[in-house]
Amino acid sequence: MDTGLVRVEHTDSPAPSETLLRLPAVKAATGLSRSTIYERIRKGTFPAPVRLGEAAVGWPASRVNEWIQCRITDRMGAYGTEPSTFCRAKVCE
Repeated sequence: MDTGLVRVEHTDSPAPSETLLRLPAVKAATGLSRSTIYERIRKGTFPAPVRLGEAAVGWPASRVNEWIQCRITDRMGAYGTEPSTFCRAKVCE
């Protein structure tokens, strides 16, 4: 079964590996549709994917998780809690 996950090992540095999420996994994690994800990428309000090949892209899981955390923080801000400094910065750069 394809889970939509791709693990990338960094061989040039001691940095931990990064997991890349394919579109089905991003949709499942965010609850957004394909068209909404790409619309938000165009608007600069969702992380852009990285090219994996000629016809494949993936999203770094850390960036998708940051986006989700900012959505939660922004929601908390609506209830009087100050949004974090990180979430005031653009996650999608």
